[in-house]
Amino acid sequence: MDDPLSSTSAKFEGRMIEGADGWRLNVFSWTPKEQDSANGRPVIVIPGWTSVVEGWIPLLSEWVQHRPVHYIETREKNFTKSPDGHNEKSS
Repeated sequence: MDDPLSSTSAKFEGRMIEGADGWRLNVFSWTPKEQDSANGRPVIVIPGWTSVVEGWIPLLSEWVQHRPVHYIETREKNFTKSPDGHNEKSS
């Protein structure tokens, strides 16, 4: 998974997490490379229903320099997987 921010100031990790109801959600995490910032309090971003990560790039690019950030996509996003393994597609 590629870093949607192409950040040079933070380490990126993309992964899927499974919720209690079996849905698998896409999670993007950034940890600042600067140690004091990496130890800061994290920000958890759960975007609104029609919001996509590309719309958050200006703000996220700034935040990831100063603290860990975890961006959790909600179920209606294109990369979510349903309990039966199908990709969910936005209409």
